[in-house]
Amino acid sequence: MRFFKNNKLLKLSILALLNMGCVQEYGLGINYPGLDENGNPIDPNNPPVVPPEVTGHNEDRSQSFNIAPSSQSQKIDLLFVIDNSGSMEDEQNNLTSAFDSFIGNFQDLSTNRDIDFQIGVISTDTSEAPLNLDNKPEWISGAYSDIINQGPGSLLYKDGNDKILKSSELSISALSQQFQENAKLLDSLKLANNDWGSSYEMAAGATIAALSNELSSWNAGLVRPDALLSIIILSDEDETLNNNGQTYVKTNATATAQRFAAFEAAVLQAKNNQRGLVRVDSVVSKTQCNQNGKQNKEGKFYMELAPMWSGTNIDICEDFTIPLDNLGGDIAIQVQSKFALAEKAVSVPSVYLNNVKLTQNVGFTFDSKNSAIQLIGDALTTIQNADAVLNVDYEVFVAD
Repeated sequence: MRFFKNNKLLKLSILALLNMGCVQEYGLGINYPGLDENGNPIDPNNPPVVPPEVTGHNEDRSQSFNIAPSSQSQKIDLLFVIDNSGSMEDEQNNLTSAFDSFIGNFQDLSTNRDIDFQIGVISTDTSEAPLNLDNKPEWISGAYSDIINQGPGSLLYKDGNDKILKSSELSISALSQQFQENAKLLDSLKLANNDWGSSYEMAAGATIAALSNELSSWNAGLVRPDALLSIIILSDEDETLNNNGQTYVKTNATATAQRFAAFEAAVLQAKNNQRGLVRVDSVVSKTQCNQNGKQNKEGKFYMELAPMWSGTNIDICEDFTIPLDNLGGDIAIQVQSKFALAEKAVSVPSVYLNNVKLTQNVGFTFDSKNSAIQLIGDALTTIQNADAVLNVDYEVFVAD
């Protein structure tokens, strides 16, 4: 976690927290590491003893990838985490308006792209019963009354639509229509003098819940083992500490470390520790701004989270139509050109494309944190236009 490189004490604390047991926090049914048996944060000034360094040796590994530019073997699982607070109606409308150009990047004959993608939608609401239609006030009516859900982190969809929108089963026009209906959580919810929505805004917490075992049956099929998991957060607030909606995680260093760690643990569990098959991007306020008569809070937590997972940040305070289109292109290129290694490489691998050795930073880059190879330059052009074979030789550390 590079963001703690200048704080040795906190870094040691986090390493210790990740090796401790877990307890439930905030009544979400989510396990957050780093709490004692009573659910209280461990004092960073008195951390547990860090285990001694493990001894071991390096071993050679080889891995091959058969690449077909127009093959359905290229897969993306898109999870949109959408703030459903009352101030988000304009942003939800902007997202759905820009959606067609965004997904157009995944099926583009001019670039030989025919990516197998699927899409799910969750809200940032992590209250005990978010969007609970059975217990909704009588005055809630309209399209929202048809949104189906199963609590925090559950995939949301309009009655009659698919829970998971699959390019292999729906036409692009039908998929786009259903996404717009599933994602516009505040549509037709206007009261006589106000809007209705949830003020509980915890995108990371909701994602943790979405990937947890407790929702595995409801969200089954959302995460495929061989697909890139692309998580896109849309919010005009920063991550809150809990469900009171008043305090931000970033106001507490220990809570921030715990939330980052819990997010990492949930994602890696869902992806079988293949960090290179995960990407997180955010559409949040890069600075506090006033927009359409409301004040957007700076998304500090999310702007730190995205780069940890090979992602970028888009400013929600500006028209994000073109940036979202560009993001779709970046994700499509990544799934075509980035290859996650099965194990953690301890040094830069040797990379061969069609038996020709590539030079680092000319033909490929190496993402050491995520243990992934990304092809660039002429090598990228080659795999975009013809079948190819990528061979990677690397070393891994094995404990004695």
